[in-house]
Amino acid sequence: MFNWMETVAWFLRSDNHKYGYDMDPYAIFSEKDDEAAQRGRDVYVSVEEKEKAFVRVKIDPEVKNDFHLYKVENGIVDKTDLVDAKEACSKNKCVDEVELSEGNYVVYYGDEAMERYLRVISYPLKKEKVIFVPFGDINAPGCNKDGRNGCYTQDDVQDVVDKIFSQAVMKITVEKKDPEDIGLDKYLTVELSEPSPSLAVLDKIHNTETYGYFRELEDYNNSDDETQSFAKQTLETKYNRIKTNKIVLAINQMRIQWQFDKESSDEFNNYSALEQAIEKNGGKNLSMKMKSSCGGGEVTVTFSGKNPKEDGSFTPVGLPSIKNGCTYTLYADVVPFIPEQPKGAQVTHNYNEELFCESDETLDECNERTKHLPSPGGIVWGSHQEGEASLNTLAHEIGHSFGLTDIYIAADDPTYAPRYARYFAVDESNLMGWQLPTGMRLRYRPLFIASTLYGNLIDDPDGGYAIEKQWECVRSYKKCSSLKESLK
Repeated sequence: MFNWMETVAWFLRSDNHKYGYDMDPYAIFSEKDDEAAQRGRDVYVSVEEKEKAFVRVKIDPEVKNDFHLYKVENGIVDKTDLVDAKEACSKNKCVDEVELSEGNYVVYYGDEAMERYLRVISYPLKKEKVIFVPFGDINAPGCNKDGRNGCYTQDDVQDVVDKIFSQAVMKITVEKKDPEDIGLDKYLTVELSEPSPSLAVLDKIHNTETYGYFRELEDYNNSDDETQSFAKQTLETKYNRIKTNKIVLAINQMRIQWQFDKESSDEFNNYSALEQAIEKNGGKNLSMKMKSSCGGGEVTVTFSGKNPKEDGSFTPVGLPSIKNGCTYTLYADVVPFIPEQPKGAQVTHNYNEELFCESDETLDECNERTKHLPSPGGIVWGSHQEGEASLNTLAHEIGHSFGLTDIYIAADDPTYAPRYARYFAVDESNLMGWQLPTGMRLRYRPLFIASTLYGNLIDDPDGGYAIEKQWECVRSYKKCSSLKESLK
């Protein structure tokens, strides 16, 4: 009997191939022969235009005399054999490495087509840019694990980006900018006196001439009937230019601070952020510095809080005496985190169309309508993690800035690393897995997408569940999930 489980991987990835390779992992680890056969029918390989793909062809030694690889052109099989099965089995353990041009290929046993297809997909090289903005020391506390440094350098991020986006025949240049170039300071100071501290950081970026649109937004909001049309056109032009940027805030260190005076010293904002800072820095309280506009130098404050309210306000504990007429700044350099997301380390703030909501819809209705719109850019809030996981997670967020959606990973998926602790799981795991981006694989075959918070499947308005072809998506955000198809 022919055994699919032994021969299903007929097209294997070659170390000489520098682009994408996509074989359904279920084809290897399915417990049913018929499922493995169906899952393994198609293997996809990407290649740059006018180049050839390197592919290793595995041959069943029992049929080496009848094994053939043919090209299919315009639906017609060209029976010019592209492998020498006998030679490969005599010298190379029944594996033959071949160079193949764009097109479709099929395996035959004698005169019988075996429904095993290789699809070589050709793309023109696409060039893009990611703006890399580092904050703090690359040897900051909390970076290292098992000898791996999780803090971000331009070279490390460039290496990871090269490996990932080459799968879609893309060259991404990681361009370094200093924090002041995007309106921020070298510490990435997060003002916890603000109701939404991380959005306040983004507002600083959007107030800059190069990366902002706030001036145009203000002009539009202040326009009258005569100037409104022009002001809106100006705003849209600037916003459409800004929203294609992909800015990575590579946060190795972060500074949190509260600013207050005598009147506001009995109640602070953002208790959850204080808890995060204390937890990240390994204590029951937080050692902070406090300085006054009235002079006198900095003092060290052991800071905590009590009586937190639902709105995030709380009573500060540990403040020294406060004088009337002075303003104070209480600050600490901490292991970075996202102030509004207690369980999150990194997030991408994508640009959407909420600025241009329909006149007859509320903001909530507008946000619901636009939440799956193509997202051609964004700002990555990249708090470092420990060791290798740090770069994988940052790469995941960069993927979001190119429009990629989180991918649904079923519990029995052989690439589900928390369950399958084999090398294959980590090596083949999808970068955009909603729960654990352990691997770097992007795929051409359509994959189900998932909600970021819960990992559940997303309904397609036309029925079934939404899907995404990742190679197509990262090359053009208009080709991202099926929910976006009608929005081209």
